[in-house]
Order: sequence, then structure tokens, then C-alpha cells
Amino acid sequence: RELAGKADEIKHKAFCTDEMNTKQLQPEKKERETNILAKIEELEMKLNQHFNTDDMNTNQLQTESKERDKSDAFAKIEELEAKMEQFTEAIEDLKDTHAV
Repeated sequence: RELAGKADEIKHKAFCTDEMNTKQLQPEKKERETNILAKIEELEMKLNQHFNTDDMNTNQLQTESKERDKSDAFAKIEELEAKMEQFTEAIEDLKDTHAV
């Protein structure tokens, strides 16, 4: 009987120790979970900012590229108009030369 009482006492003490440890660890576990969730949220915000910045940079590059293309096209048109004017003058000169 004494051994059975000692065994019960040991079981009860182990149970109480486990319960006490569990209750002490729960707030620490909750705090770790909260910290992890906050870190995840922070990283998600950084990723969103990064992707938004990339989108803005891409849009800016596309706009700059379109503006360069437009500028190049206008320069080419001006060049072709100048050549056309030269050809027109050359044709007029030939007409004048052969008309005489």
C-alpha cells in the first residue's frame, strides 16, 4: 500500500509539473506565434512594395521606350522629307535643263 501511495504521489507530482510547464509555455508559445505572424506580415509588405516598385519601373521604362521610338520616328520623317525635297529640286533642275 505504501508503494501504491508513493506511485500515486509521483504520478500526481508529474501531472502537476506537466500542467505547470504547459501553462508557463503557453504564453511564450503565443508570443512566438505573434512575432512570427508579425514578421510574415512585414515580409509580405516588403514584397508588395518591391513588386509595386518593379511595376512602376517597368511602366516608366515602357513610357521612355515609346517616347524614344516616337522621337526616332519623327527624326526619320524629317530626314525623309529633307531627302524628298532634294529629289524634288533635282527633278526640277533636270526638267529645266532638258526643257531648254
